[in-house]
Amino acid sequence: MKGGAVLKCKVKVKNVHPFFLRDVRVRVVVPSELRYLSGSGNPVFLKGKEKNYIVWTIPHLSPTEERVFYYKLRVER
Repeated sequence: MKGGAVLKCKVKVKNVHPFFLRDVRVRVVVPSELRYLSGSGNPVFLKGKEKNYIVWTIPHLSPTEERVFYYKLRVER
């Protein structure tokens, strides 16, 4: 990938259980050579010592319910 390129990404989450789920946390690792730009659904960006993360918290998911989140990253190197 060329430096400065913008990557458009998505993550899909589905409840495959026959019961309701609460406080579901979805975490995506962002490699150090990529910079987080934006994301749908108000994610939190967490900067760690070795890895960075984009984290979404879903209050509840019904059985078979799906959620899709989109986010953008920029290639820094």
